[in-house]
Amino acid sequence: MTVDEGKADAVLERIWKEIHQRKDSGVNDDGSNSNNTNITNSLLDHLKCGYTTDEASKIRELLHNDTFNVVPPPVDCPAWLCLVLPCINHLKSMKSHKNCMPEDAEVLRNGKWIRYDAASLVAGDVIQLEEGDVVPADCVVNIIDDSCQEEYDDDLLVDLKAITGRNRPKLISLTTNNSTEKHHGPSTTRNQRTLLLGGRVVRGRAKAIVTAIGKDSVLGQLIKDGKFPVNESTSSEDDDEESILMDEETKNLTTMELGTMS
Repeated sequence: MTVDEGKADAVLERIWKEIHQRKDSGVNDDGSNSNNTNITNSLLDHLKCGYTTDEASKIRELLHNDTFNVVPPPVDCPAWLCLVLPCINHLKSMKSHKNCMPEDAEVLRNGKWIRYDAASLVAGDVIQLEEGDVVPADCVVNIIDDSCQEEYDDDLLVDLKAITGRNRPKLISLTTNNSTEKHHGPSTTRNQRTLLLGGRVVRGRAKAIVTAIGKDSVLGQLIKDGKFPVNESTSSEDDDEESILMDEETKNLTTMELGTMS
């Protein structure tokens, strides 16, 4: 599959730099640097080949403390208790959680697109989304250039109601150039292209880069804070979603302020 050959996307460049900074700050219990894997690919090279299997394992160790892309349910009880009390699985929160859980994800590994268990995703993974997919992790959509026009659609429509409460699906233009960032600013542009774990692709096909997984995702934080399922009556305005994105994405990427990177 052909991928972007042109200049790198400015928003994704920032994300790629953030991931490198988080990776390079990894420290072992004895105080020594735990970064034994030299992942120095440029963003463009990464978008072509993705992580190798070894690189993905190292990222999981350094950035995610060897945890996987799994979001605990609102009622996190032992499996045997759910069997004894099957009514637990019929709670509204548990049903909503189940509907948000992806089974697999199309990810670029070792230069090839493959279907993996969604739990194996790590920050920085290059994934592909298409109609009917559950968004497998918090991610930012890649803007296409002329060389990819035939492979991807002009826009992506994603239902994020389960996480944001908004009834209107989110529409992302895939052909916006960097002049949009100059007009709106990097943080706003990033939020406009951010998708959340648990959303569902209604229309279109696009590529994205993972920014947060599992407990660190917006969905994971909502469940942890007891705010899931989201109340539609109080979260239907555009500004509500933007505030969630800003707050949670800032928590997930605490190494630097959004918009201050060159």
